[in-house]
Amino acid sequence: MPGANIENSDGGTREDLLRYHANESSTHAPGGPDRLRCEYGLVVFSGHLASDTLRIQGLSLPNLPFLNADRYNTAWLDFYDGYDGVLGLDPNTETDVLFPSPWSTMVQRGLLEKNLMAISPPSEGPATGELSFGDISPAYASSRFRSIPLVREGAAAAVWTVLLRSLTWANELDPLRLEFPAGATAVITSDWFVAVPRAFQIRWGQETVLGCDVMHMYCWVECTKRSSMPDIIVGLGDHEFRITAFQYAPVTRVQDGVERC
Repeated sequence: MPGANIENSDGGTREDLLRYHANESSTHAPGGPDRLRCEYGLVVFSGHLASDTLRIQGLSLPNLPFLNADRYNTAWLDFYDGYDGVLGLDPNTETDVLFPSPWSTMVQRGLLEKNLMAISPPSEGPATGELSFGDISPAYASSRFRSIPLVREGAAAAVWTVLLRSLTWANELDPLRLEFPAGATAVITSDWFVAVPRAFQIRWGQETVLGCDVMHMYCWVECTKRSSMPDIIVGLGDHEFRITAFQYAPVTRVQDGVERC
């Protein structure tokens, strides 16, 4: 967690960091004089071990150890966007003895009614998603759930990974379907964008794309066109999942009075 006086290796800092002020907490406890380090998002953080009470809605995690970081080093490319902290929902966080994740701590301390977490991605803007601990949101109580085995081998052991079978651009007049070789995997992530193969990107651009960023990494469409955009069908494990344009292209911004998705 970024500490009150955190700075970069060059002496600068980032204004978007919401810092942890130990002297303002009545439950803060230092963890020792030794300097420690950890890496997240290709950024190396260093500082001292500390502990405090973490509260997530009505759930309280007292004496949760964390790195009170006062320094960070970035490479020429990193994926750190000024996060306040990390919940640690990947499958291997329980192996970190010094910094057990909040998720693994909930499980180990028996704080949850069920050792279950559920993520509902945003559908219309970033504030519409939901993260649930201990059970599934009542909003989905009557939903149909399907089980997909996880792949936990090699590099895939550090992330939630499932077998990837196929990907279909379900245009009724001219569909495009890609079959993946045996053993291909897909990583389950909470990234806000949808990454697709080049063939899909070309088809997408021909049919719907309104514009792209300067590096052509992120593209967007006019939101009113979503009703005529094809579904994407993803084959995972032994199941296929149909994703509509309203699900894979949520509203991200408004420019010149036009919503972009």
